[in-house]
Amino acid sequence: MITETVFYAIAIPLAIGLAFGLFYVLRRLTMKTETVAILAIGASVVTVSMVKMMGTTNVYVIEPGKENQFDVTQYVNFSESAAIEIPGQAPQQLALSGRSCAVVNRTTNVFYAEEHTYGTGFSFSDDERVDIAPMSAALVPGSAIDYMPGEEVPSSVSVSKGSSSATKWSLRAGPSDPRPVEEEQQQ
Repeated sequence: MITETVFYAIAIPLAIGLAFGLFYVLRRLTMKTETVAILAIGASVVTVSMVKMMGTTNVYVIEPGKENQFDVTQYVNFSESAAIEIPGQAPQQLALSGRSCAVVNRTTNVFYAEEHTYGTGFSFSDDERVDIAPMSAALVPGSAIDYMPGEEVPSSVSVSKGSSSATKWSLRAGPSDPRPVEEEQQQ
């Protein structure tokens, strides 16, 4: 597992190297410089995108921060499982799936990941919520967490052309069920 910053620090120079190498080879074949440049840049962008999309999973680690805040670090994982280390526990392997991400809570606070669905489609179920107990790990069905603790979740987002809805995930500290108590008593 590497941080997302390190992933791009490695992938971008490799893509640039690929672009220059491809540029050199194609230029030697006496192609026009403009055509070669476009092909080389396109190949490097496609390469980085494919590596990121194929077989990578986001892993978020929550740790205590300064002044009752939390530090969340995003990692990119390249395998089907992640080695999870939580203070006071034996290391464990967490099995990961393609369209999910993992959240590791290394604090004494409860966290929850909450799904937010935007758009015009009809939904017959409530947005999903995943509780993350203190000193534990959980899988979240979304491929990424879009809003971290302290970030405001917008009431609306832009939906991609051709889509009728968009799904975003937020990570929050707090009770395991943020809905009011009265709502639970009515059910």
